[in-house]
Amino acid sequence: AVITPRPDGSGQAEATLAYGGMRTADAPPLPGGEARAEPAVAISPPESAWTPRERVALTFDDGPDGKYTPMVLDILAEYGVTATFFVVGVQAERYPDVLARIRDEGHEIGSHGYAHADMGKMTAADIAEDLRLADEALREAAGIVPALFRPPCGSVSGELKAALSDSGKKLVRWNVDPRDWDGTPAAEIASHVLEHAKDGAIILLHSFGGKNADLSGTIEALPEIIEGLLAQGYELTTVSGLERDSK
Repeated sequence: AVITPRPDGSGQAEATLAYGGMRTADAPPLPGGEARAEPAVAISPPESAWTPRERVALTFDDGPDGKYTPMVLDILAEYGVTATFFVVGVQAERYPDVLARIRDEGHEIGSHGYAHADMGKMTAADIAEDLRLADEALREAAGIVPALFRPPCGSVSGELKAALSDSGKKLVRWNVDPRDWDGTPAAEIASHVLEHAKDGAIILLHSFGGKNADLSGTIEALPEIIEGLLAQGYELTTVSGLERDSK
């Protein structure tokens, strides 16, 4: 038997036996007038045209804290979305329960240094000490040693890259930045993210800090961002999820 897709494009397939190209039902009867029995043919559907969904990662810097980080977590939980949190060591020491919640709710945790210093301007020795203190703080608070690192303010140097290599950490930047920390209105935060999102995008947001310690715009914009990205067909994942899915 030969399996061929129907010419009407229905996606179904039909079996044709080698009776001069005729279907079984149209083939001549057997001697004695008996009809030919339909063979048991396993018909496989045509190869699917399905392709993986495009993916983006939401990331949140500078937390945890006792105000905005829980709000972010509540929204992510409402939508069933996971994200990556780049946390500061001193904040982890202050809010270990919130850091543990980030971990327990399935989010990814990366290091954002110990004291949110400009590590691109630090000596190699000071960089190594800052990384060590941050790791120690996260280990004590949540029992983790992060494999990802995002430099505060995006400041990077050769010494920092070498220290990250020595410690086995991966440097993570971003490519969508709505400047939510700068008092940007919620509507502008959301529109910037939705207009600049693309497959593999790493979106920078914050869960602590901001101008006048106010991230209300981020909290207001986050549901619109999530709903808008989902409506555009994106799947929201973690930074490491982007890397796994690209292999």
